[in-house]
Amino acid sequence: METKPGTKENLLNVARKEFLEKGYQGASLRTICQKANVTTGALYFFFANKEDLFSQVIGDVLDQFENILFHQELDDSQSIRDFLCQHTKEMYLILFATEGTHFAYLVDDFCSILEKHLQEYLHNEDEQWIHILAEMKLKGYAEILTKAKDNERRMELMDKLNLFYGC
Repeated sequence: METKPGTKENLLNVARKEFLEKGYQGASLRTICQKANVTTGALYFFFANKEDLFSQVIGDVLDQFENILFHQELDDSQSIRDFLCQHTKEMYLILFATEGTHFAYLVDDFCSILEKHLQEYLHNEDEQWIHILAEMKLKGYAEILTKAKDNERRMELMDKLNLFYGC
């Protein structure tokens, strides 16, 4: 099948917008194709299925985030803040739009890491309370990623959030 140059990049850009607007489950491949002005055949030339498309939208950022989660200490809240701000849209997708994909585990893993840090900060506090606080902090990140107007404001708000939670 012959495709126009830039078709794959166009599909990725349109898909990113669609996933951001509707989440993974709400996004439609048919709609993505219509907005990208391509046939579904063209989409399937580049991507095996919807999850493959989603995976390629978040791919590079996901690899970096997994490296941070599983291979680095998260003690430096400033570097996490910087990473979240540098990759705002992709991180929103990774943390808050993966339901229905095999990437959904990342939210739980990130929440577990937040719980660990909160537990260290609050010294043996009730586990259920720690979990609630970690979920609230995660929701705070979601609000900041979606509502703050620019990276400077995102960084400022994340610093305040980290200060509020003590980690």
